Amino acid sequence: MKGSTDLPLLLSIIAIIIAGLAVFAGWPSTKELDVDVTVIANSKLMGFNADNDALHFGAIPAGNSGMRTIILKNENNFAEKVKLVGAGEVRGWLAFSEDNVILAPKENKTIEISLNVPADAKLKQYSGKVRILNYRKWL
Repeated sequence: MKGSTDLPLLLSIIAIIIAGLAVFAGWPSTKELDVDVTVIANSKLMGFNADNDALHFGAIPAGNSGMRTIILKNENNFAEKVKLVGAGEVRGWLAFSEDNVILAPKENKTIEISLNVPADAKLKQYSGKVRILNYRKWL
């Protein structure tokens, strides 16, 4: 019977080792920022939303664009690789001043995010996400 109690213990040890390696290897942590924009008829007017709980692009006429900034912060004592990816309805409308960034320990970097509304976009509200993937940077 001794062999039957060793297998669960061995499997538990293997699971702990794999989890530890995943953390040590720097598997990405993911944060998401909500994105929204309302497409309006071609007009000289634009609407702005300065709230900082999400990337609110306000009201933008079809065929025009808006820009917001975010600050990436590395508060760790090791370098991080950060990847930015758009998702949702606005995925193809988003452009980043940099979408792959290496941050040195304690470094901050400002990233511009543009949202370019196609000229043929329907007049309605659109939403999506910006996914921020953080990896530990190895030498």
